[in-house]
Order: sequence, then structure tokens, then C-alpha cells
Amino acid sequence: MGILKRIKKFKERKLKGYSRLAIKNSIHQISLTVIAKIGGLLFTAIIARVLMPELFGLYSLVFFTIYTFVSFSDMGVGTSLIRFVSMALAKGDKKKAKSYSVYHFKIKIILTTISFLALIISARFLSTTYYQKPIFLALLVGSLLIVILSMIGFIENFFRSTNQFQGISMKEAFFQIARVLVAPVLIIVLLKYALTQEMSLMIVILALFIPYALTLIFFTLLAKKKIVFLKTVSKTIWVSILIIHLNLTEGFHSIYHSKDLSQENPLNKMPQYFLSFQLQLFH
Repeated sequence: MGILKRIKKFKERKLKGYSRLAIKNSIHQISLTVIAKIGGLLFTAIIARVLMPELFGLYSLVFFTIYTFVSFSDMGVGTSLIRFVSMALAKGDKKKAKSYSVYHFKIKIILTTISFLALIISARFLSTTYYQKPIFLALLVGSLLIVILSMIGFIENFFRSTNQFQGISMKEAFFQIARVLVAPVLIIVLLKYALTQEMSLMIVILALFIPYALTLIFFTLLAKKKIVFLKTVSKTIWVSILIIHLNLTEGFHSIYHSKDLSQENPLNKMPQYFLSFQLQLFH
């Protein structure tokens, strides 16, 4: 009964302070869960029908591998960012919040780069020796998703640290709509050009890269508008994201177009790109 009264007061705008904030965030968190579940269910039903059992199984294996590597790109950075930024903002110290953001961003980029390179380097071993499945090309393309997912997660922490869960719900709604509408169409159109199962799987991951990239762009623009203190660090963070993404993409293409991927060490192709964005990041 007490909960119903609180919700009624919230609707009537009578609740103030932490009680109102707690109920507001709970509503957005519930909506986030509902949107993710419904969108995930719709997309899974569509993609399973398009890919059929065998290819869908390989798709699931690739995404499981990608998300495993993505988990190593955080290592507690997100939790630390939320804690220290929220503490600084609670004291009204936007300058310190900016410093914490830039510091955590640099750590995040280092961890993301390590995860990105680790997947590229181990892609051949995972596909031919560990899994023994034709997923090598899909893992190479999927390595770019590590950068996208890592940056989306990092931006999400800003919304959490400022108690703006509505922005996270908006991001999730945008992503689910983009994924359901864009990815299946691209997959159906492009699969007809695939000559092998490995190429088919690569096309699927490439098609899914589009909605993830669009979500990152949307979420970045939303954060610049909603998170006030980020306006003071926009050049530091957003330009760095662009520089790093371009360098990693160029490094990826260098590896992808190497003549003998099974013999040549991918590390030989990456140092110049790694050094380039390191200089840009810590300048």
C-alpha cells in the first residue's frame, strides 16, 4: 500500500528529493529491461529464421566470443568512473569530474586496445584449433565491435553517474529498433553474394556492425546534449574516440589484406597504428 501511495504522489509531483529520484530511476530501469527483452526476443526470432540452425549456432558462438573479450575491456573502470564522477558532482566540482573522466577514458582505451588486439591475434587459433569452426573472418570483423561496445558502455556510465537513466533507456530503444529494422534486411540482401559459410557469417556480423555504430553515434550526441559537465571535455574525449577508431580500423584492414594470415604475425602490422593513437591520446 505504501508503494502505491508513493507512485501516486510521484504522478502528482508531490515527492521530492531522493524518493522521487529513486522511483524515477526505477521506472526507467524497468523500461530499459522491458525494451531489451522485447527487442532481443523479436531480433532472435527473425535472425534465427533467416540464418537457419547451423549458421545461427555459429553466429551465437561468435558473439559469445566477442562479448567475452569485451568484458576484459572494462576491468572495473566503469564502476570506478561512476563512483568518483558522482562524488565530484555531488560536491559541485565539475573540474574534478572532468579530470576523473579523462583519466578513466585513457585507461578504458588501453584496455579496449588490448582486447581488440587479443581477439585479432587469437582469431586464427580460436577458429581452427579451439572451436574448429569457420568463424575466422567473422571474428576479425567482430573485433571492431569490441571498440563500439566498449565506447557505448563507457558513455553509459556517465548517465549512471548523473542519475539520468532515461538516456540509457533511449539508447536501448534506438538500438533495438535499428537492429530489428536494419540488420535483417542487410543480411537478406548480402547473403546472396556469399560463396562460403565463413563468408556468410562474416556478412552477418558486418550487417550487425551498422546498428551498433549508429547507436554509438546517437548515444554520443545524446550524451553531449544531456550530460552538462561533458561539454568541457568534448574535445578531449570525442575527438580521441574518432582518432582511435580510425587507427584501429586501418590496422584491421592491414591485417585482413595480409597475404598469409595463418603464417604472418598480426603484431607486425599493428605497432604503427597503436603508437599513433597512443601519441594522440596522451598528448
